[in-house]
Amino acid sequence: MFNFKNQFARITMSIAALTCAFFTQSAFAISTIPTTGTCGFVISGSFPFIGVQLNGSGTSALGALNWLGTLDFGSNTLKVNVVSQTATGATGGVPNPTFVNSQVQYSVPFTVSGPTNGIYALNFGASNGSMNLIPVNGGATLLMQQFISSDAGGKAGVCQF
Repeated sequence: MFNFKNQFARITMSIAALTCAFFTQSAFAISTIPTTGTCGFVISGSFPFIGVQLNGSGTSALGALNWLGTLDFGSNTLKVNVVSQTATGATGGVPNPTFVNSQVQYSVPFTVSGPTNGIYALNFGASNGSMNLIPVNGGATLLMQQFISSDAGGKAGVCQF
């Protein structure tokens, strides 16, 4: 026997499931890295411990706190404003650091390599390290991870077209 309530519930549930599948599929789909266009990013550093690095003997420690910039895939250029912090400790005893923040802007060319296991790399030259990227959301978003083999810490962020 035909039951309108049950049939309506099945159709509604099917439509809801298809709608969810349609909209969530693109959010997790890995795509290719763009060859044109510019995305804007913010990257947070992992240096909340700059003052802790001091040993109380008047030394100082420096670390980049965050980055704000763009990746231009037409010209293969990173343009970034870096906010850094220098902590200077007191002489002897437990450090009582003094903090000074500064900011500097850079423009750095890059080359693109990959993908390797879906991860691309932007190479900034031997002394500047690289940035690992995974394009998601149909290429509209880039997940970013900094890599420098000779530096403590690292940074992660998102670049949005």
